Amino acid sequence: MASEEDVLLREVDDDLARDQTFERLRKYRVPAGIGAALVLTLVAGYQIITGQRDAAATEAAKAYADLSFTATDVVTPEVLTGFAGAETGGFGVLASLRAAAQLAERGERAAALDLYAAIYDDKALSAPMRDFARLRAAYVAFDSDASLAASLASGVETEAFRPHAEEISAGAALAQGQYAAAKAGFEALAMSLPDQSGLKTRAHSFAALADAAVRGSVLEPSDAAADAESFINQFGADLQDAGIPVGPPAGQDVLPEPPIAALPDSPVADDGDDLANTSSPAASDTAQDSEQEPQAEGSSQ
Repeated sequence: MASEEDVLLREVDDDLARDQTFERLRKYRVPAGIGAALVLTLVAGYQIITGQRDAAATEAAKAYADLSFTATDVVTPEVLTGFAGAETGGFGVLASLRAAAQLAERGERAAALDLYAAIYDDKALSAPMRDFARLRAAYVAFDSDASLAASLASGVETEAFRPHAEEISAGAALAQGQYAAAKAGFEALAMSLPDQSGLKTRAHSFAALADAAVRGSVLEPSDAAADAESFINQFGADLQDAGIPVGPPAGQDVLPEPPIAALPDSPVADDGDDLANTSSPAASDTAQDSEQEPQAEGSSQ
């Protein structure tokens, strides 16, 4: 009996729950429908926006390729800056970087620095992109304004670019005569790099140069021609010390010119005749005299 009552009660509970569910659906069917439609609209809108963004990126990539990989004419900085002004995405930044590099090569450093500044001041770009532009600007400014180059390099925060930024800072100190600071900077840079790094080797070399300046040596730009002549003289002295003659014999200023043999008056036959009889004018005169003597004797008789 108890089991039948449990079954009846369970059926009643199920019917009651079903009725309550239907009642809720009838009560909230309008808000639920609106919510479902809103979700579907958002998903569809996201798909449309993503598709448009991908299409725009594809068109920008094709347009940039026409200015770089597939370009048939010379692409000037003016063309690149025009493209960068119309394209606000990553390809526009690449065009600006190329334009700045070309302007720097043409000697227009102020214009190049302005383009780099527009990139590293753009907070919408990623930190590595902004630091890359800052580093390139520091290289451009180094020769004309070492302090500006050091200031730009000090703002680089990307870990991959920090060694190059530290090299610029130490190099700027060296160029400004701050030899102790340059030495410390290059030594710290060398210690932070792996052994096989070319930057580490360069840092050691400049650290030694700064140390020489700290000890009182005067750093002056070298003359390439004088260095080449000095190397040649030193190389010759090393050869002489090794017992290898490198100059004219003793007592002779220059080596004598080799004698130039007189050419024969007529071509030499290919039958193996003696070359001595045809190459010397004296031999030719002797042969002619020997031929004329019998004729003279015959005429006298």
